[in-house]
Amino acid sequence: MYNLFAILRDGGVARIPLDRESQITLSNEFESQAEAFLHDDRERHEYAPGFVPTDGGIVELKFKLPPELSRLSPTIPNDVPSLSRSQVLELDAKALVAVGEGQFCFQALDKSRYLGPKRLAILFNANANQVKALPGIVLGEKLEAVHQAGKLYFISETVVRRFLDLDSVFRAATNDEIVEVLSAGVFAPFEPTAVLEISDTWARRKIMVIKESQILTTTSLAQFQRAATACNVRLPMSKGKILIPIIKKELKQLLKFLSEDFLASPIRPTTIFEVTAKRPRK
Repeated sequence: MYNLFAILRDGGVARIPLDRESQITLSNEFESQAEAFLHDDRERHEYAPGFVPTDGGIVELKFKLPPELSRLSPTIPNDVPSLSRSQVLELDAKALVAVGEGQFCFQALDKSRYLGPKRLAILFNANANQVKALPGIVLGEKLEAVHQAGKLYFISETVVRRFLDLDSVFRAATNDEIVEVLSAGVFAPFEPTAVLEISDTWARRKIMVIKESQILTTTSLAQFQRAATACNVRLPMSKGKILIPIIKKELKQLLKFLSEDFLASPIRPTTIFEVTAKRPRK
């Protein structure tokens, strides 16, 4: 049996109480959707940032649910509030999550899924059809994500990020780590304060990708220069070393290059693509 909750805009969770008959109906619906979503015929793809399967498969990511969600199973805490009428009218919920035994089923919400004064519903019955302004939420026909056994399964990272914070999967570099990475032998001396000031979250995550790839210790300066020429990327140099830009746009371009966001086509080797997701071939 599934219990239904709403994930709110502020990250909180509210319960959506149902009568027994409705809970049975909902449980059957979500069980059917979860079975289709996790069907054995669907290929599982190991997660890569921004990767979206084009073969009908799903992405698999080892992921720990935030406490506000994980605490909903196996029993519902007494302090979980119910979703109010005003919250529905204010479109406060950004996703629905049906929680069963060891399984969390997610559906993203947008304005089109809400009923209320601004979205009148025509209700059909045997006597006379009626136009009502009943506040409500329409269930979707399919899931956006399922979490079970410590893994999150989904298709679109962009959609999932609307209701789950995936940032914990990619740790951003600290100030000390930024200085450590950018002090590698291929770089010219730089002023840490100026670089740290322009290093936003995106840049810090890229620096962590570069650190974990160990590309700075396995690639020579000559290889970097040849690659930059092939990718038509300007590689600023100073006294035979790569110069760390202190202009945000230029730093971003360098970090994209060093994190291998430019790839050559195996069919047309002279054609270079800028990519937003990379999944290594096994």
